[in-house]
Amino acid sequence: MGIAYKAYKRSLRGQAAPPAIDGYTADQRFFLAFARVWGSQYRPEALRMQLQTNPHPVARFRANGTLMNIPEFHAAFGCKAGDAMVRPPEKQCKLW
Repeated sequence: MGIAYKAYKRSLRGQAAPPAIDGYTADQRFFLAFARVWGSQYRPEALRMQLQTNPHPVARFRANGTLMNIPEFHAAFGCKAGDAMVRPPEKQCKLW
C-alpha cells in the first residue's frame, strides 16, 4: 500500500491538486478505494469456515490492519494518536 500511495503521488507531480469530490479529498478517496476492495459480509458459518481453512486474515482485518500502519492515511483523515485506526509508530509494521 505504501508503494501504491507513492506511485499515486508521483503521478500527480506538476499537476494541480485534484478537487474534493463528495466531501472527500483525493488522498481520502485513494484510501477509501483500497478499503472498498476488501468490503464484504460473512454469515457466521462462512466466517468460521474461512478462519479455519484460509491462512489469510479476513477482509476486515486486511483493510483495517493495513491502513492502521500508514501515516499518510492518518494524515488524510486527521487521525490522532490514540484513535482506533492509529497504531503507535513503534508498533507499526513497515515492509518496504
